[in-house]
Amino acid sequence: LWSRPTLTMAAIATSMSGDGLTVVVMCGSAGSRLFPLTIDRPKALLPVANRPVLAYLLDTLQLLSFSEVVLVTTEEFANAISQFLTEYKRGDGVTINPDIVSYPDDTGTADVLRKLKRDDKLRGDSVLVLPGESIVQRQLFGLLDRHHTEGSDATMLLLREPPAETDNKGKKSKKGREEEDIDFVGLADNDRVLLKIPSLAVEEEGHMAVPKALIARNSAAGFGGQMRLRTNLTDPHVYVFSSWTLSLLDANDRLSSIKSDLLPFLIRRQLRGDGEVADVAAAAVPGAPLMSPTGSPLKTALSKAGSSELQLPPRNRGGESEVGAMTSDFESRVRTTDAACAVETCRCFAYVADTPAATPADALDAAYCARAHTIPKYMAMNKEVAGLSPERATWGPIAGFKRRDQSVVPDDVVAEEKVAIKGTIMGPGCTIGTRSKLNNCVVEAGVKIGPNCVIQNTVICAGAEIEAGCSLNDCQVGTNFTVPGATKAKGESFAPEF
Repeated sequence: LWSRPTLTMAAIATSMSGDGLTVVVMCGSAGSRLFPLTIDRPKALLPVANRPVLAYLLDTLQLLSFSEVVLVTTEEFANAISQFLTEYKRGDGVTINPDIVSYPDDTGTADVLRKLKRDDKLRGDSVLVLPGESIVQRQLFGLLDRHHTEGSDATMLLLREPPAETDNKGKKSKKGREEEDIDFVGLADNDRVLLKIPSLAVEEEGHMAVPKALIARNSAAGFGGQMRLRTNLTDPHVYVFSSWTLSLLDANDRLSSIKSDLLPFLIRRQLRGDGEVADVAAAAVPGAPLMSPTGSPLKTALSKAGSSELQLPPRNRGGESEVGAMTSDFESRVRTTDAACAVETCRCFAYVADTPAATPADALDAAYCARAHTIPKYMAMNKEVAGLSPERATWGPIAGFKRRDQSVVPDDVVAEEKVAIKGTIMGPGCTIGTRSKLNNCVVEAGVKIGPNCVIQNTVICAGAEIEAGCSLNDCQVGTNFTVPGATKAKGESFAPEF
């Protein structure tokens, strides 16, 4: 399954890194929605089937022949990431050698890219951004191919979600997305992104306005006169940006977050307004460089003048060459006309792939992709990674996996009489007292569970102790925390006070 796309991906990665493709892995965030699991570690180091989730991502990057990789973390977690990487590189067959860069804890994701560019850490023109708490596989092939083919400036991976599950009473399952993960996404031909608005913003405003001129401008640029509005697509924060976009960041310090600032700005400004189009088109002479309304060439240096509005670097699509292999065949496209160049400021595209739940097990292009940014997503990732068939995984078999019970129970786990374990991922060195039951849980290394406990849908962090007779449902227990005997709790978090 992986032989053909791996070779193709390697060729793409090599051609793009000739002038430069750097992979930037964001692995410094703890994530407020993962409390108390990440009190003392970043999301990227959460164990998934007894390996840090970042290890699976690095496995894929090595398999796909990426050589320029930067792990970006905060000053708080820099030592933890360094220790992880040292241990990871001791593994058999590991050749990938990422750099580690740390910035202050309050540095935004777009700020990170700007600092990396200014610090000369981005070797070349383009950058692939990945969250360290994600596992991405062959979707990277489709994402980079879309970016390359369309000469895009910002290309995002979007995951197609399956319809929400309902019970026999018509009630939706709790496994669905949280509201802040839902966007209204408007896609044109070839999945050009014309609109991307968080559903919470629409709910707050009470309506969503779509400018009619947006479709007309997109049609003039050669991407059709229709837009499909979707709400079943999830943004896993996997992006590719061109050198032009990096220059935009270098010119505009006010763009701090990729998701909240940079992407909305690019999507909103990628097609010029009617007045701008008329002025620019009128100045266009066949075979000559396009000129801006002020009479200066569109392909000029970025303005860093103190302006109250963000400056958008001009883009000459007709004669672009500085992006190298990524856009080497751009001039041959029919849509690259003077009119299209006049309409377009930049290009934003999406590559749409299926989530694991929406992908048939026998699909030829089946590949796993998920992000552990909430507790339900983290728990689901543990079970999916452990149970994924070998032909769909970039990792080897999970030690201690018992397919009958859909559980991982390492050999050194000590379970006394009449213990029931189902749908649970257990770490090494755990002990479980007699007559205790665990269902759909994640239990990290060195946890002690007393007798007569019933634990469901719960995450228990390393070194914690659950004393005798506890009943926990939908709970989270922090590292080294002791839950007193006979505790009855549902939907609670247990963590040391600071």
